[in-house]
Amino acid sequence: MTHWRWLRRALGYVLLALALGFLSQRLLQLRGSVVEQTVVPGLDAVMLSAALSLLWLLTMMAGWWWMLRFHAGTVTPAGPRGLFSAFMQSFISRYVPGKVWPAVVLCDRLADLVAPAPALRSYLLAQMHLTASAAVLAIGSLPLLLSQAQSLSTTAKIGLAAALAAALTWALAPRPLFAVAQRSLPLPARWRQHLVFEGSVGQWAVGFALFILVGVLQGGALIPLWQAVAEADQQLNLSGMVSVICAYAAARIIGQGVVVIPAGIGVREGAFVFLASGLSPEAALVSALWLRLIATAMEFAVWLANAALDWRPAR
Repeated sequence: MTHWRWLRRALGYVLLALALGFLSQRLLQLRGSVVEQTVVPGLDAVMLSAALSLLWLLTMMAGWWWMLRFHAGTVTPAGPRGLFSAFMQSFISRYVPGKVWPAVVLCDRLADLVAPAPALRSYLLAQMHLTASAAVLAIGSLPLLLSQAQSLSTTAKIGLAAALAAALTWALAPRPLFAVAQRSLPLPARWRQHLVFEGSVGQWAVGFALFILVGVLQGGALIPLWQAVAEADQQLNLSGMVSVICAYAAARIIGQGVVVIPAGIGVREGAFVFLASGLSPEAALVSALWLRLIATAMEFAVWLANAALDWRPAR
């Protein structure tokens, strides 16, 4: 396990260097064209992107609650306010370097309400759904981008069919997938014991649908920014919007794999610009940077609002 941990850390540094190098190169190459086009989206685009960012954050919280309620072997132990407070404290801790803090903070915040085992299980299952949903969306990104999202070519249709097949497999056949994961994933023993499926397949499918919606909303938050800064010939049609959502999901997987950078900052943006360069490198670069700023601001605004409610003296 030590060798695996160091290998992941080394890979994280390599990915970080590649992403930052690519972003720097693109900034230098595109500095003229980026200056010429709009780099500040209008207020309506910013507000719509912020609203979608808030919506995916609330949807992610709902998905985690669903895992806790139906697949962690426990009943909901507290009201919405207590659960939301625990979720936000855990979620915001991902900006601390290292990938273990969200799980640690979540178990600590729920210590008086939920035993550590179901709390940890709910976090792991939510992360599995989050990664699986991003992977399903990402499957369709490469053929869509190769076709430059002008039309749904045969290759793009094959990619979408593969994504649908992967989604149905994950949603409707969790038991054999859990068995394979328990045998093959390089996880500590205390984490491996949670890779046993509990609950009904129908509830599992509903939870997965919530995390698919998270991925769609995350990528969708890019679209108003893209449309606001892109030139007339770089505007997205419907298949282009699907392509952007898929590309952002693929970039999120890459960003999550970098263990040395909190929340995949820089790596996710670099990966997205690389994947979406066939559509418009300028619009991809500007919209990705704006989305990081807006989404981060929304996350901290919600966290501060939650903290203010927690600190308010009890009547």
